[in-house]
Amino acid sequence: MVAGACNDSQSPKPRALLGLPDVGTLAVTVTTSGSNTPGGYTIVVDGSSSQSVGANAVATFVGLPPGSHTVFLSGVPSNCSVGGANPRSVSLIAGVVAATSFSVSCTAPPPPPTTGNLTVTTSTSGSNLDTDGYTLTLDGGTTRSIGVNGSVTFSGLSAGSHTVAISGVASNCSVSGGTSRTVSVPAGGTASTSFSVSCAAPPPTTGNLTVSTSTTGSNLPSGGYTVTVDGGASQSIGTNSSVTFTGLSAGSHAVALSGV
Repeated sequence: MVAGACNDSQSPKPRALLGLPDVGTLAVTVTTSGSNTPGGYTIVVDGSSSQSVGANAVATFVGLPPGSHTVFLSGVPSNCSVGGANPRSVSLIAGVVAATSFSVSCTAPPPPPTTGNLTVTTSTSGSNLDTDGYTLTLDGGTTRSIGVNGSVTFSGLSAGSHTVAISGVASNCSVSGGTSRTVSVPAGGTASTSFSVSCAAPPPTTGNLTVSTSTTGSNLPSGGYTVTVDGGASQSIGTNSSVTFTGLSAGSHAVALSGV
């Protein structure tokens, strides 16, 4: 009588096994090609029995009961791929050797990233906000516009320390912590920093001047007087009255009374 075994479509023809007629043997061949190949793998049968195997080697499992068995090639690095099903099922017949093979192809992994990104945000509170926004300057060179409450990302920066400064801040606004930030940008990642700006209503630039007259005695001038400010603007004023000059620039002014 001739013994035979059923194998998966990738298996070579089974060979007769001498002895141990009630069990079978499974030979697993691994071949690896490409670059950056690993030193080896682990073959697991039925989720429990395992053996280490080289990148181009054969592992043999003996004394397996006849029937279907699940074979899994583990320890395959991310830069490698296994041709065909993994895991896969292999059928064994008592007294014969069944075989299956895994073909692994590897490529060089991509080089690690050398650049990263920097995200800068602004938040502005208070009154009389700077409506035209601000300017961000990176490392004294690259500039970007940013809103009073906005976000800007500088991408493709070399990993390491970078300095970002904010400018164009109105005189009635102040930046918490100063106008410059030094940030460490990680390779392959994104760093972040922020500027918090507080604004207040600017003080008024003009004011008013009220001039009063009081006249006593007899034969008071019926036409009143004339009040002149800084030798220019003038107003008539009664003998006992007051007038107000509005919108004057802040500072010192000369007032003259004529028609006395």
